[in-house]
Amino acid sequence: MEIKVQGLDEKLEKLRQFRQEYKNKIRSELIRHGTEMVRNARQGHRFTSRTGNADRSIDINVPIDETSLTFGIVQDYSKTDWNDVSYVTFQHEGTYDGYNQSRISNPYTPTTPKRAGAGIQADHFLERAWFANIEQLKEAIKNIVIEDIREII
Repeated sequence: MEIKVQGLDEKLEKLRQFRQEYKNKIRSELIRHGTEMVRNARQGHRFTSRTGNADRSIDINVPIDETSLTFGIVQDYSKTDWNDVSYVTFQHEGTYDGYNQSRISNPYTPTTPKRAGAGIQADHFLERAWFANIEQLKEAIKNIVIEDIREII
């Protein structure tokens, strides 16, 4: 008894091509939605950016040939030369230890005791921008997966 499967080679070749196309589509969506997150974060913060360095520090990074997104303070242009302190980090996390840390914060953010007097109140603008856009990004990626699975089948 001999069983022949027709069209299997074509389907396997289509599956091999699918992988790169799939990565490119997802990467495109990461860039599109990541850019929207950056725009929201730059417009949604409370601090004054006199030089523009703090705003430029808020960015995304989508490495070539990868499907990952880094959003936040990608390269910090707001650090001062004399003490390597990040102005943007202080604006996001605040400098009072009495304020709540954000859900996407760096656990090593330095804080000032509340009794020390002056400080910066936390403004979780990165978190707001992330959660305002993450559902649309998830939906876009889900649609890519569904569409491409239909193509293969």
